[in-house]
Amino acid sequence: ANAYSKDFQEGKSAVFFNGVWASGEMSKNPSLAPGIYPAGVAISSSGGGITISSKMSEAKQKLALEFLKYMTSDDVQKVIFEKVGANPSNENVNVKELSEKSSEATTKILGQAITQVKNAKAVVPTVSDVWGGDVQTAII
Repeated sequence: ANAYSKDFQEGKSAVFFNGVWASGEMSKNPSLAPGIYPAGVAISSSGGGITISSKMSEAKQKLALEFLKYMTSDDVQKVIFEKVGANPSNENVNVKELSEKSSEATTKILGQAITQVKNAKAVVPTVSDVWGGDVQTAII
């Protein structure tokens, strides 16, 4: 993937499909900007997830839920967006507003990309989000 990214950044390829993890590298080249496909179509994949085991004691489940609430709180999700460079899972976090106020290039480009996907006319899930790994392997 590094060779493909390098080719894109040097103008040797027109498109490079990537994700939020690329915002830091892409922000180093001011001529690059995030974009979605023509007609307002975005391709999106689900992120990770957090689960709480039902096999834990009730006390541990309660603590796990408390931790989950903390991690998805507005304040922590803002930090995840601004400092970690990841798409917040909390819809209350206004990434457009935060990115416009930021002086960090990475935060700005990440905010632009997330906002474009949120405002897309159609969002198409990736193959791995729709089918299992066995089907994805057979197709690709």
